[in-house]
Amino acid sequence: MSRSTGRTWKVAAATLVPLTFVLTACGDSNRPQVCDDFDSLHKSVADLRSTSLNSDGVNALQTNVSKVKSDLQTFAQSAKGQFSTQLNALNLAISQATTAISGAVGKTSPQSLAAAGSALRGAGTAFQSLEDAVNDTC
Repeated sequence: MSRSTGRTWKVAAATLVPLTFVLTACGDSNRPQVCDDFDSLHKSVADLRSTSLNSDGVNALQTNVSKVKSDLQTFAQSAKGQFSTQLNALNLAISQATTAISGAVGKTSPQSLAAAGSALRGAGTAFQSLEDAVNDTC
């Protein structure tokens, strides 16, 4: 790997580090299905957050975003209209992240990685908003 490529990966990884999500779990055993589905979504977001471009690569990032997207759809179905504002924002952010990451898979460059990092930060912000809303229910 050339020196500039190594630096590119470090810069890209640094843009992904701010994807911090507060990891909390929903309450007791009598909780609604929506809480269990949120837990699954939460885990897939945590897996995405822990993806390392240096060791896992852009394809792993794409796979983990797809898992978040799938778990988000399941959660949205069980939410039955609850959290619609937050879900719409997160769906949009995940779609933008998917597009940006797809661009990085086909043509990895500092610009494409920066765009993916920016889109993922937006998804992190949207997820945090959803989590804040869900915490009142779960």
